[in-house]
Amino acid sequence: MAEDDLPREDVKIDFVDTYVPRAGIEYNLAENFPLRLGYSYQMTPMRTPGDRTNVFLDNDRHVGSIGLGYTMEDPPVFALPVSLDAAYFHQYLVPDEYETADGFTYESEGNVNGGVVTLNLQF
Repeated sequence: MAEDDLPREDVKIDFVDTYVPRAGIEYNLAENFPLRLGYSYQMTPMRTPGDRTNVFLDNDRHVGSIGLGYTMEDPPVFALPVSLDAAYFHQYLVPDEYETADGFTYESEGNVNGGVVTLNLQF
């Protein structure tokens, strides 16, 4: 958000630029059947969380993921390859304590789990 953004003037929050290191690896278990692993560390861009009427809590997080894929090179119905991919991810929200601009203290931590499945049809 821009420094002169009107809503931001009313909410006592401050952001900083962050760098997100990421690593990933793909290993073919068999032809057209890759296993994928990934990791990233995401530092929160929030420097201050606001005040007690507008609190924005955002933790640093470690994110891990695992996925499988399969590509059918010569499918019976389609002229082009068909791919199916599935992945699971877990985000560990690093415990943190926040103090708002008006002196209130909040604690935040947790875990987030999710998954995704994609079907890629080319035409």
